[in-house]
Amino acid sequence: FDIVKGTILTVGVLVLQPDQWSLAPATMRLAVARALHGAATVGNGGLMVAGGTTASGVTTTVEVFDLNAWEPVAGIPDMPAARSRFAMVALNADQTLLLGGVLASGTADVFDGITLTWSRIPLPADLPDPWTAPRVVDMDAGTAIFLGGFDSGELPVPLLVRGTGTEITTIVDTLDRADPSVTPVQTPDGLRFLLYGGNELGTMAAALLDPETGTVEEDFDSPDETRTRSSAALVGDDRVLVLGGFGSDGTTLATNGRVLDLACVDGPPTCSRWSDLGPVLAAGGLADAVGVALDAEGGDPRAIFIGGVEASDNPTDTVLLNADTGIAIRKRMQTPRSSAAVLRLPTGQIAVVGGLDAGGNPLDTIELYEPPDR
Repeated sequence: FDIVKGTILTVGVLVLQPDQWSLAPATMRLAVARALHGAATVGNGGLMVAGGTTASGVTTTVEVFDLNAWEPVAGIPDMPAARSRFAMVALNADQTLLLGGVLASGTADVFDGITLTWSRIPLPADLPDPWTAPRVVDMDAGTAIFLGGFDSGELPVPLLVRGTGTEITTIVDTLDRADPSVTPVQTPDGLRFLLYGGNELGTMAAALLDPETGTVEEDFDSPDETRTRSSAALVGDDRVLVLGGFGSDGTTLATNGRVLDLACVDGPPTCSRWSDLGPVLAAGGLADAVGVALDAEGGDPRAIFIGGVEASDNPTDTVLLNADTGIAIRKRMQTPRSSAAVLRLPTGQIAVVGGLDAGGNPLDTIELYEPPDR
């Protein structure tokens, strides 16, 4: 396994039962059970897991797994500082950037896969200390964009920040959104972020943001209430599925799904931007899930929503939702969990790493979902 140079490797084949959650091999068990951590695919065949909160507190430990052999890689050094509730992104095959979180004050950390060492990047003075739970989007070409999250008083942070392997810079510090969900979308004008909802009731439901300038270019009125802690995923035919979250009263979980049609440029009466899928979560809503499209580029209308919680904050089942039919199917994990790391592996499988079980205990297992054919 070559985490160092990102050599093109044939990722190991692991045959799983399609359309259900399976435990990763026992050799992929975490050495440290953790939640609120980071994870990223590194090189061309590695899974890196870092930081988070363990049973004994916030940790500096880092683990890397070889997805060719489905086993751990030795010799990976710990992070310079303990972090939990932070953002983590692989900038390229060699560099992984960590920003924000609890305890890691004043710097970002970069892991260099060539030298197997960590370096620290000073942060701009206008970044809050701490900056917890920022969202991150990989922009390719060694750049990532960070936004959302909270300050030390758990108030939403109005920042849009650019990060590279050598520098952290603020794009705007007056972003007029309150920790929305973030979905990258392609438009005729280039890449934009679709921001949906947020933790500030009354915020416009959805808006397009230019990540290069921080300009909110268009607001999309939604016929339903503004939601907080909802989830969104871009599926086939330029549509965005929105699911879960709390309604306008801030306490009742929404059970209906929504679809935003980005191909509807002019809006009514020419076309309808929003459609209601009805009460797809009849057994109860969810919040704080991560939406992952099964195959948006291939036109697949489905996304799976993972790692959500009920109104009581207990983990709930994952939900597979179809934007064409409005059919939602609950997919039970081996161990339902929240506060986990969710990512797509080079194998095409969706991985959920660690997290908290229903008793609030950190988990050391990885579960894999094999997307079914259409």
